[in-house]
Amino acid sequence: MVIAKNLAILGKAIELVWQVEGGELQAARWTRSSSTCYLCSNGDGTSIYLLTPKKTKRLEIPTGRGDLKTLIKSWGGTTDKAYEFQIHKTTLYLCGEARSIIYESDKWTGKSAKYEHDFSERHPVKVYNERGRAPILYGLQTVDGKKLVSPRGLIG
Repeated sequence: MVIAKNLAILGKAIELVWQVEGGELQAARWTRSSSTCYLCSNGDGTSIYLLTPKKTKRLEIPTGRGDLKTLIKSWGGTTDKAYEFQIHKTTLYLCGEARSIIYESDKWTGKSAKYEHDFSERHPVKVYNERGRAPILYGLQTVDGKKLVSPRGLIG
């Protein structure tokens, strides 16, 4: 899985559950006391990324990225903030199929709320992460290229 260069921040991940080959369930959890895990999407909403970057820097949204602005606005967000994450160059490897995600977002109302989404087994969503180190980056992508993000929230 290739990591998109520009991402829209949709909220904060709390928990991701996936099933590995053989049927065992595994989970990653982020608490308020641990580092923030950003729930992000690429511009067309076909990939989701969970990032826990070590350093962030505020900057302007790159010009020509109307797809990101449209995606953020569809969730009721403002497009006046952007951040640069410093993420080491890495390869993401398949680790299983997503079963559920819990995340916090201020979509639609501007007030933070918790959402839980169960992924459909009819349209598998693959989970990717880094091998050989404690993952600070997860990627989710559908097998059939369908969108995972819509104005009403996560889908799939």
